[in-house]
Amino acid sequence: MHLFILLISVALFSGGDVPPRSLSAADDTLVVASVAEAHTLHLSDGERVRLIGVDVPPRTYGPDLERWALRTSQEPAALRARAEAAHGFVVDTAEGATVELAYDPAYRAHDHRTPDGALLAYVYFIAEDSGDRVFLNEHLLTQGFAQAQRGDYQEADAFIAAETRARGEGRGFWTVDGSTGQRSRPPR
Repeated sequence: MHLFILLISVALFSGGDVPPRSLSAADDTLVVASVAEAHTLHLSDGERVRLIGVDVPPRTYGPDLERWALRTSQEPAALRARAEAAHGFVVDTAEGATVELAYDPAYRAHDHRTPDGALLAYVYFIAEDSGDRVFLNEHLLTQGFAQAQRGDYQEADAFIAAETRARGEGRGFWTVDGSTGQRSRPPR
């Protein structure tokens, strides 16, 4: 697993490309304690964070997986395999990372929360091995482990473009088996 270090920030976007603001030293450090699903993180302070603009099939059988199967014309088992691959990718990439969160003005009216209470956020961290600032939401899409949600949020166009590039390059979910021309199961 990669190790990560980051200066903590939380921002409330007012529109445009406003970067997150740093918290004061008195604020708690936010660390990804665990990954529930590829798009849902549990932080060290108990907060549950849902990544804005990122959609991944669930890892368990149930109504949500059936809706995914109907919507994508894919078998539930194949969708579960993709969900497991995406989950593993996020665990390897971000679990244990110190993160910064940023909010999108599109969700201000709902206090930046989902109906079930998860905090909606963009998540950033610094990769210790490279020193690069990683935008987790977009990274999931560029590596092909998620679909971009369509909607009216700040990063929608960039996220759709990232998914399109990943599909075109055959990354993650979009890996193509050369012998059949069909999408193969994503790597684990």
